[in-house]
Amino acid sequence: MSDAVSHGPEDAFPLVPRQRFLQQLIGVFATIGTIAGIVPIVTYIWPPKSNTEKAEESFQPITDDAGKPITLSEVNASKTPVLGVLTQGEKQTPVAVIPNAINPGWTKPAPKVVSRVCPHLGCTVAFRPDEHKADDGESFPDGFWQCPCHRSQFPPDGGKVLGGPAPRPMFVFTDVAVSNNDITVKGVAS
Repeated sequence: MSDAVSHGPEDAFPLVPRQRFLQQLIGVFATIGTIAGIVPIVTYIWPPKSNTEKAEESFQPITDDAGKPITLSEVNASKTPVLGVLTQGEKQTPVAVIPNAINPGWTKPAPKVVSRVCPHLGCTVAFRPDEHKADDGESFPDGFWQCPCHRSQFPPDGGKVLGGPAPRPMFVFTDVAVSNNDITVKGVAS
């Protein structure tokens, strides 16, 4: 007789007790679940830059609904905000150019340009020239901004929240220029 030891399939793979296997399996699923839960939080805190943000390095004109550039002369002649659109690639942002007549504290040579996207949930705010008293009791002879969705209210220059659920004032473009009487903006609205 031979003293040879038979090596069957049970010798090739060591047996792992069922309880230990289940603990390892639970550990793997817990790790995957933790990573899947952390990734959205991290991307919310540090969002990746979009292609539009990377691409927009030049000044873009503000146009009216017909695509005609809005001019400084047009804004200076107005007693209410001049509504327009800023086109950046595929994205169109509704904006308003605020005349100095209703924004006396503005000292920059180019006019103030604000996004008309409500900072609450993204609805387009409307200027209410016939309304003169905001919900907080403050009076505005030329009217004020109001969001049609949840009634957030802003003064004519968009600089603060007068009422409603908006968490912050309207977005102000900081890089505004006037070229050949046309108003241009550099940057991306948030």
